[in-house]
Amino acid sequence: MPTETTYRIASELEIIPQQTKRAYPILVTEWNHIKERIGSIKENINVFSSIGSAFIGAAAAGLISLFSGDYSSETKRIICIASIIVSLFLGTAAFFIGKKQQELQKERAQDVKMYMEQIEGRYKE
Repeated sequence: MPTETTYRIASELEIIPQQTKRAYPILVTEWNHIKERIGSIKENINVFSSIGSAFIGAAAAGLISLFSGDYSSETKRIICIASIIVSLFLGTAAFFIGKKQQELQKERAQDVKMYMEQIEGRYKE
């Protein structure tokens, strides 16, 4: 083990030497292949978008029924309006959750690729 030495640049800064670490050698072609594979990661099928579409469709059907239907009692009309509101809320929530899920999946792959490029930058000539 080499002895550790530190260097003082100013009274409040002290440079600490880097510790030795283990590393795996990797061929440039293998490294590029990994980068390509990470770059081509596709998002999983987003179930929340499908669920959101179904709820929005149910709300649209309820609206059509509300304006074209003949409701014999006020209770049926209120139930129809309540189902439209609930369907719109659930559809909007499902779309929102689906969008957030897509963003998280995309960020993960991009983060790994950016980190790989950062490492790669250390070795560029």
